[in-house]
Parts: sequence; structure tokens; C-alpha cells
Amino acid sequence: MKKILYFVVFLYGGIISTFFAQNLEGIVIDFETQIGISSAIVEVIDDENKVLLFDTTNKQGEYSISLENLTLGEYSLMISKHGFASEIQALNHQNTSQIINFELRKDLINLQDIVVKAKPKSIRVKNDTTSYHADSYKDGSERVVEDLLKKLPGVDVAENGTIKYKGREISKLLLDGDDLFGYNYVTGSKNISVGIIDQVQAVENWSENKLLDGIEDSQAVALNLKLKKGIHDLSGNANLGYGIEDRYEARINTILLNHRNKNFNSLSYNNTGKNNTPWNYFSFVSSREQQEVSNFISNKPIPEKVFTSRLSQDRATRNQLFFASVNDVFKLNNATTARINFNYLQDKLDLHNTSLVKYNFENQEDFSTYANEIIQKKPQTFYGDSKITWSQSEKSMWEWESKWIDEKINTSNLLKKNFLNSNISTDLQSNTYFHKHQLNYTHKLNLRQVLQMILLFAQNSSPQYFDMSQDLNHDINENINFEDAHQFAKTDRNIGLVNLSFLGVNKKLHKYSLGFIGKYQKDFLRSHLEIESPLALENQIKLSQVQSQVYASYLWNKNKWKFKSNLKLKNDIIQFQQQEMDSLMNKIIINPEVSFSYDVSPDSKIYIQSQFNQRRQAISNLYENFILTSYRSLRKNETNFAYQDKFSSKIGFNHYDLYQQFQFTLFLNFEKIKNNRFSENLISQDFTQTKYIILPKTITNLNTNLLIEKYVSFLESTIRFGGNYAYLDYFNFVNNSDLRNNSAHSGLAEFSVHTAFSMPLNFQNKFQFQYFRTELPNKSYHSNSSIQNEAKLIFKPKKLWFSSLTFEYFNPMLGDNNPFYFLDFDIIFRPKNKNWDFAIEARNLTNNKHFEQIFVSDYYQEQNSQSLNERYIIFKYNFRF
Repeated sequence: MKKILYFVVFLYGGIISTFFAQNLEGIVIDFETQIGISSAIVEVIDDENKVLLFDTTNKQGEYSISLENLTLGEYSLMISKHGFASEIQALNHQNTSQIINFELRKDLINLQDIVVKAKPKSIRVKNDTTSYHADSYKDGSERVVEDLLKKLPGVDVAENGTIKYKGREISKLLLDGDDLFGYNYVTGSKNISVGIIDQVQAVENWSENKLLDGIEDSQAVALNLKLKKGIHDLSGNANLGYGIEDRYEARINTILLNHRNKNFNSLSYNNTGKNNTPWNYFSFVSSREQQEVSNFISNKPIPEKVFTSRLSQDRATRNQLFFASVNDVFKLNNATTARINFNYLQDKLDLHNTSLVKYNFENQEDFSTYANEIIQKKPQTFYGDSKITWSQSEKSMWEWESKWIDEKINTSNLLKKNFLNSNISTDLQSNTYFHKHQLNYTHKLNLRQVLQMILLFAQNSSPQYFDMSQDLNHDINENINFEDAHQFAKTDRNIGLVNLSFLGVNKKLHKYSLGFIGKYQKDFLRSHLEIESPLALENQIKLSQVQSQVYASYLWNKNKWKFKSNLKLKNDIIQFQQQEMDSLMNKIIINPEVSFSYDVSPDSKIYIQSQFNQRRQAISNLYENFILTSYRSLRKNETNFAYQDKFSSKIGFNHYDLYQQFQFTLFLNFEKIKNNRFSENLISQDFTQTKYIILPKTITNLNTNLLIEKYVSFLESTIRFGGNYAYLDYFNFVNNSDLRNNSAHSGLAEFSVHTAFSMPLNFQNKFQFQYFRTELPNKSYHSNSSIQNEAKLIFKPKKLWFSSLTFEYFNPMLGDNNPFYFLDFDIIFRPKNKNWDFAIEARNLTNNKHFEQIFVSDYYQEQNSQSLNERYIIFKYNFRF
């Protein structure tokens, strides 16, 4: 052990003490053959196109230029070779060595600087960066950056704010090159005024750590918002709105820019159902930030109330949302940058929900249940994030990052069920306390190799309190009196981790990495149900895990082929304690992953990915005594430590043609999963008792997706067609039945048209068809189909005026003649050369008060009715300063 310690100390000590000269190096290769190009001229030029330094590539395509005598600043690096298209790339000389590689294409067409123009579109492509000219995509309806992003080809924005570029979720949203928001980029996209944006740049193969740029195999994408010239010092915008039905909207944004500081602040309130935050407490769709911390926060035993609606959130609920956000990046000196983010959210969501559920059982009498619920959810969230980056030298960098979350969610429910006169009241208080601290050290050994060390500590505590008042006899097993029931549950998680990695790239641009991870994790789960019952209603579990992992990856390029392999070898030592049980186990895990891709053309790629993964059961799947999870359900598990085995494979084809503004994507995803959790359900009119068990059964998932989008120039319109189909087979037990092998089929087809005529009138239309079907072992089935169509007319008679009229049709169950109609309109007036505008917004003019939808499973069909955000008209005044 001492020898190992001495070796590590010696290794890092030797690395840190090594001195390296300032050089610019790289390799120039043929894009088609992936072979080095000899005798290519590499020149460093200034703003006046004066050549300051140069070199020519050797037989392998390598070049090297000393930067020691070059003044710090911005330059251009130009690569030229007869028979190839020249390349120019920005060079930012900051007293550090750099590695910049190039792939030159044959001089058939100049792809170094592509400008695609088709009214009203404008795209520019340079290396890994695609730039969209913002004004070319505006139609006058845009308020914030998210509105603009939805119109950019290749960019998709989900309702919860998640942004994807070419099908891949972005990692960061930058503001003039600076990471101002961290992973909570939705704060920026939903609040920054679109009027200050000049360009949106999509940067592929992006590396957050500059020392890893060109060395790590980065698949990350970042969007960079370039501001218009003249946006400096303090500026901002504000809007105030008031309307009938006592509706309010208010928002103020400020942005501060100077040579050392970037700052964006936002303060808003509304009761119109809109959500301009990264958090979704309506349907609990996770944001990018929540995905990043999900492995460090334990699952809650009592699930939160999830509102499910096929309509958008602003139609489905009325809120009282207050949101405050402070985001700041400050350059302390030339080597040190600090970022701080603080967000506060407070909301009240109201929903009136009724459900009629018809249960169908094999060889048993069918019955129905009914519930009429008045639900109020009150979330309150404090979120903090800070990061300090210190470039110790041109080869070494330290990063310290901390996160804090303090979240409280109170959900109250007053209901009647099964047409009884007595009331049932429930109240769920869920708290989450979380903090994480991470230290990264990166040291560049040379232009091709990097060492990195990561130290991490995270702690989470999530107490829950569920109270219920009712009188109920549960007739499946024991009699239970649920009058004044009090359920307490709490989970805790502590994680410590160290990660040592070595990354490199060889002269043929093949990338590799080696590493070791040591991880210690301790989970606790405690629960107690205060109720009159002979059942055991208390849980106390402790699970400790020590994991050591070695991993390796290799990326191989040859001509148009790319092959990547990853291998993780893990050793788990787990101690589990529950009531009288105390067990110790050891498990060796092998997780391989391989992928192949072939570049059919510069715009097209075929790929295949396969991986095998083994994962232990979460502590929330191991408690063996009942927990009360809702007004009509108890849950428990059968303790089983079997690891879940998952094999997945994906094959796909992508084509993105910027010349023709055409994209085509198609993929098929296949999964086989063994050692899954299956439910044993005992269902009566009054109560459901569920026990989860793990069986060595294999389930199969199949999913396929198609997307075609094309800008048709002679129609001056973008046409989009998409669809997906999913298949799942699964198992369960229902009311003492044998194990049932069921299957589920779902499909979605979508067709949309968006015109861009050079005239005052344009339109958009989006049509969707959805289908869902579950099949039972006896070949009987439940199914449902729905259609939705949204038509929008856009009228812009002059630059000063903008108006739109939207008509939405929704039939939640084909064959049932009970469709829903929605009508909205917007009017905006922007005076010339003024810093203010006026708007009228009207929603749900048909004044639908409720919305019905159908859900089906293998043993029930639910007819669900939800209250809606009723008709309102609001008058808005917006100004800029």
C-alpha cells in the first residue's frame, strides 16, 4: 500500500513540476481518406491578413509552430493546400500551448464557410459551429429566446424547456461564450428577451474544460447566444399585464455586461398557468439539472401527485407562480473566473379531477371506482449553484463547484370516492435537502495527453409526512381502520467519490482514456405508519456500498469509419441491514459498450450502438413492510438483491442537409431486461394493495422513430412529418391470478406545415394521431385512439403590427362524439423607434371548463376529467431600458 501511495505522489509531483513550451501543433488530414496531407501550408495571420508565423506539414500531415514570441490576442489560423478547400479558424493566444487539427475536403465546393439563404432563412456553417441569424427566423410573435429556438431548423424544444440540437440534448446555453446558467439553462431560454440576440450558434463536439478540447471524445453540444452590438452596461426589459378574471403577469429582466462581469437577473409573477422556470411540478418532467443530480438524490417512497394531461400545462392548470433568478459570471483576474446562480420558486397549482375506473378481471366479477378530487399543490424551492475556475498555469486548472437544493412540496387533496357522502382529506408534505461539492484538477502533460482528478461529496435527506382522514374497511386481507392515518417516511443518501483518469489522442487522431473510480455510498430508509392494524407497518433499512471501478475507452477513425469501445469493470461490496437481517455480499460487474458509424456523406451517417449494463436494486425497492402511498394504496416489496441485467442496441440513420434545409432521421432501439420488478396487485373498490417482487423473467422493449423535415422553396414552407412506435411486454399478478404476460403498443404520427410567405398572411398547422393498446394473455385487449389538430393564422400587415389566431381541435377518444375546441388570439403593436410595445393575449375563448381523456391498461380503463384554465383576456405593456 505504501509503494502505491509513493507512486501516486511521485507521479503527480512529477507532472505538476514539469515545464512545457508554448506551441501550436496539430495534424491536417483528408476528410475522405482520413490520411495525413503533406506540404499543406499553415499560417497564423492578423486582422490585416498579414502572415506572422507559418509552417508546412510533414509526410504524416503534422505541423508545429512556436508561439513564444507571439503577442497575446486574437488571430486567425489558415490552412491551404492545392486541390483542397482552405480552412480558417479563430486562434485565441492566451499564453498556453494548443492543439488544433483539421480535416480538409476536396475543392469541389467550398464548405469552409457555407451560407444558406432561402427566404427567410439564413444559416452559416464553419467547422463544428452552425450560426443562425436571429432576425431571419422571427415572425413578430417571439418574446423570449425559447420562442426563437423553436423556429430554428435542427433545434427542438420540449414543453419543459429541454433543448435538443440534431436530436441531442444540449449541455449548456452560453451567453457570448460564457457559461452563465450552468445546467439550469432553461432559466435563460425562457426569460432572456429575444430582442437582444444577434445570432444563435450551435457548437458540436464542445468541451467545457479547455484543456480537454481536442483530446476528450466529446459528444456534447452547446448553444451560444451572441448579443447584438451595443448591448453593454446595464439594460433590460419589463412587462406588466392585467386582464379579466383577475389575471396578472409581471416580469422584469436585467442584464449587465462589461469586460469582467456578465449578470442576468429575472423576477416574475403570473397566475395564467405559464411556467418560465426549469422546474415542472405539474407533470414532474425532469430538467437537465435534475437529471445531473438524480443519482445523488434518493427516490421518495411516497410518490408525488403527478398531473397527466395531453394538453399543455398553461391550458390544464391555474397557478400562482413567483420566480426569482440571479446569475453572475465574474472574472476575478486573468486566471480566475467565478460563477454563482441563485433561484427561488414559489407556486400554487389548483386542479379539480374526477375519474371513473372500470376494472376487468379474468374469472372474477368486474367493478368500477369513482373519485372526485380537489387538489392543491404548493411547491417552494431554493436552488444555489457556484463554480470557481482557476487556471494555475497554462497546463493546470482547478475547478470547484457546489450545489444546494432546499425543496418543499405540500399537496392537499379533498375528495369523495365511490359516490359516498363522506369526505376524505389527505395532506402530503415532501422535503428535499441536498448539497454536492466537487473538486476537479486537470493537468495537460503535453499537447496530446491529459491527467484529471475528481473528488466529490454529496448528501441528501428527504423526509415525507402523509396524513389521511377517513373511515374505510379494506376487505382483501386484514381489516384496517384508516381514520386519522399518519405515514412517515424518510430517505438519506451520502456519497463520496474519487475519479482518476488519463486521456490522450495519438497522431492518427485516435482517442483513448483509462481511469479508476472509488465510490462509497450509504443509503437509509425509515418509515412508520400510525394506524390500527395487525400488519407490520414499520421499516428501517441501511445499505452501504463500496465500489471500485476501472474503465477504458478507445475511439478509432479510419476514412469514413468510426469505432468506439468502452469497458467498465466494477467490484461491489454491499452490506444490507433490515430489521433482523444483516447480510454482506460481493459482486463483480462487467459493462461493455461498442458503437460503429459510417459517414455516407458529410451530411449523412449510419450508426450502431450496443451495451450491456448491470445495476443493483435501489433501497426504495427493498423495504418489506407496507407504506401508505395514497388514499387508496399500500405498497411493499419482497427483498431481493438480484442485479438487473439490461442489454440494449440501437441502429439509426441521420441526414442533415443545410443546402436544402432538409433533415431525415430514423432509428430503431431494442432492449432486453432481466430481473425486473413485477407487481402483485390485490384490488377492491376501496383499496389497492401492491407487493413488488423480482423475478428472473426477461421483458422486451422496442422503439422506432422517424422524422422528416424539408423546406420547400417554391412553396416557401417547411413541411415536417414524424412518428414513433413502441412495444413493451411485461408481467404482473392481479387479484391472485397466475403470472400474466401482457403487452403494450403505442404509436404517434405527426404532420405539420409552417409557411414563410413574403406577404402579410402566413399559417401553421400541426396534426397528431395517438394510439395505445394493451393485450392480455387471452388475446383480449383495451385500446384508445385520439387526434389533435392545431391551426394558426399569422397576420402581419405592417412591421408595427402582429396578430395571430389559433384554433385547436382535440378528440380524446375516437368513436366518442365529444371533441373539444379551443380558440386563442394575440395582437402586438410595436411603435417605430420606440422602446415599448403593447399586446393583447386571449386564451380559451370557447371557455372550456374541463377536459376529458382516456387511459387504458391490461386490467382497467379510466375515464378522466380535469378542470382547465378558464377563459381570460390580458392586456400587456412591455418596455425596454
